[in-house]
Amino acid sequence: MKLYHYAILFVIIGIAFITIQDINYQEMLTIRMENAKLNACFNQAVDAGTSRLEKKGGSCVALSKELATASFFQSMYASLGILEDEEQKERFMLSIPIIAIIDYDGVYINYCKKETMADGKTKLKRTWTEKIPYRYSDESFEVYFTLSDVITLNVWTGTREKHNLLQLIDEEDKEYGYIESINQQNGDGYWIHYQDLYRLSKFSGYYDKNPSYFIWNETKFLAVQRATVTETIEDIMKYYIDNHIEIAKEFGITYEFHLPQIDNSDWDRAIQECGIFVLFQGYPYQSTPKRFYNRHSFHAAEKRNNITYFLEKKSWYLLYHKEGCPDWMNRKENALKNGEILEDILCESFEECSEYGAFPCLKCNSGYEGYHPER
Repeated sequence: MKLYHYAILFVIIGIAFITIQDINYQEMLTIRMENAKLNACFNQAVDAGTSRLEKKGGSCVALSKELATASFFQSMYASLGILEDEEQKERFMLSIPIIAIIDYDGVYINYCKKETMADGKTKLKRTWTEKIPYRYSDESFEVYFTLSDVITLNVWTGTREKHNLLQLIDEEDKEYGYIESINQQNGDGYWIHYQDLYRLSKFSGYYDKNPSYFIWNETKFLAVQRATVTETIEDIMKYYIDNHIEIAKEFGITYEFHLPQIDNSDWDRAIQECGIFVLFQGYPYQSTPKRFYNRHSFHAAEKRNNITYFLEKKSWYLLYHKEGCPDWMNRKENALKNGEILEDILCESFEECSEYGAFPCLKCNSGYEGYHPER
């Protein structure tokens, strides 16, 4: 080959290399833009879900977990423009292996489940676990932790039977106010601040037998509590993520869903308050379907002690309901059972409702005599 042949070959190789680099750059730029859009949609949806987790007296309201997930999905469907596209909604649902509601005394998992329809077709459905308690057990005690210093426990006897805290409480212990009656998933019992256990007259013998046990030491207690809570949440999330892999395969998705590594600072933040954890994985970028979007988010529930009004969106006007209005609550519960969500706005005062120009609900404000669009 002559010199100019090598020059031509060099130019061709150079152009091909530059073209490939340009394509890769354009692809990276497109993915970056799509990633930013999905980040914004996801953040907005998690915020929408979290806003429904109304926290009262430490725990999340039982009904609010359904509202939280419904709000999350509705927000994502709207942002992605797939509100009316059942096939795309199902594909998106498969990209959310789990949603965890971290409550005061246990965790709930929202997960995908297969449901066979009357025509024999398989449909995806999202459902909930029962509350999984933060349970620790050894040869001495069975302890149920909360996110605070309050616990309930059972004491193992020599025959592996157990006595609950109720059986270790004298009448005089109740008078001192150390304990609080509860009705929990694992049976009727009592909550107690762990620091007050040694004050119980029937408990003194347990301290004498094992004074180095973790219940009697704050540093040890916090370490066991943290390990129990995080391991309970992590184990149950892993279990349902593994189940999700098999379900996704039946719908033609081979992505290996997994629980990402969660660092200690994230766990510390996650278990300080009731909150929500959302895992978003395996969602293909529209521009490059072989690459996938992955995110997860912890969000603490908001404390809304002063919320007393709900604004309901009607055709051209708003109605405000007092908190606990039976008409409004019944309609919301029925809507949830049908997989719908009724839009509302939370307000802290009558004055705030007035700023929206809202009319009162005639069921819970029967004394209203002014103009009303429903009369």
